[in-house]
Amino acid sequence: MLQRVSTDDLMSLAARRHPPPLQVGAVLIFDVRGGLDIGSLRAILQQRIAAVPRLRQRLEKVPLGCGRPVWVDDPGFNIDDHLTVIEEQPETDDADLLDL
Repeated sequence: MLQRVSTDDLMSLAARRHPPPLQVGAVLIFDVRGGLDIGSLRAILQQRIAAVPRLRQRLEKVPLGCGRPVWVDDPGFNIDDHLTVIEEQPETDDADLLDL
């Protein structure tokens, strides 16, 4: 099924063209003292992303006069392009996290 970009998506795209850019992100903080394995975490996230198709899609332009761009599955989607693991130092505070 063809899924065109929504008006909300278009507003987000327009906001990216002028300062300040609109970006959406998340910071997850895990207590790894219990032995959290980063490889297992990646695998779990990859599995969960399958339940939210939009997270692994990209926009594709259509020919002039054919309407708004459409969402398509990204065949080259790789979770490692969207996930960065940084080990926190014991002296890290909220300001350091915001700087990140």
